[in-house]
Amino acid sequence: MTRTRIIDDKTIIERTSQLILKSSFELPSDVINTIKKAHKGSKNAKEKMLLNVILKNAEMAKKEKLALCQDTGISCLFVEVGTDVKTTTPINELMDKAVEKAYRSGCLRPSIIDDPLKGKNTKLNIPASISIEHTRRKGLKISFLAKGGGSENASGLFMLNPSDGFEGIKRSVLSLVKEKGPNCCPPIIVGIAIGGTADKALLSSKKALLRGLGKRNGDKYYAAKELELKDLINRTGIGVMGLGGGCTAMDVFIEALPRHIATLALGVSILCHSARRGSIEL
Repeated sequence: MTRTRIIDDKTIIERTSQLILKSSFELPSDVINTIKKAHKGSKNAKEKMLLNVILKNAEMAKKEKLALCQDTGISCLFVEVGTDVKTTTPINELMDKAVEKAYRSGCLRPSIIDDPLKGKNTKLNIPASISIEHTRRKGLKISFLAKGGGSENASGLFMLNPSDGFEGIKRSVLSLVKEKGPNCCPPIIVGIAIGGTADKALLSSKKALLRGLGKRNGDKYYAAKELELKDLINRTGIGVMGLGGGCTAMDVFIEALPRHIATLALGVSILCHSARRGSIEL
């Protein structure tokens, strides 16, 4: 029998707040390394200049503890709760408190409106977008993703026919990237979920953005499709900041979900080059 332990509220709030601040000020090393590699390999002078600006911005943000982007984003939190842990306060309340603490102390711009049509800015960047999953893992894993308005506006849901297959998926993804990609501050990261229900596909495509760059799907079939789509997106010529070139996508991630025999849901989420994400375990 698994012994249950209680993680105190203060620890969860403090550690999550630190995660949000670190993610807001520091680009992950995999993103930095990918941009450096793209800069080294590019033969396009404008593209090299823009990639260098991104690297300089990241360097300054980390050194001065400043926001990587003025759009500090929707706070998206993915919480995996193990069988051995409990909290005294509901997790969604703890996540909102952590977001409030981080955005206040870090002087991060609040962007959340309390009502979509007649509301006002909450000035705390809450409520956050929170997904809670109970798993067989031990402990508590909290992942943070800051989703700016430009990239969130490029999200897509397509309800395809099963007969459309991967060719239909490919057409839908490329069409979305060509239409919305330039507004997402490329080079972008593309999360894709195939299957499931409409809501599950969109959530899973967003969660896919947490995967480290270069980490392929465990299924060789989907791993190959990820690379195929990445190549096709980079062939669009959208380029860095939408100003042309071959560096449009840093990576593409696919998640495959069980589906109904008569449906083929396709969720697509895009993350800008300012890939503010990270995870902690308690």
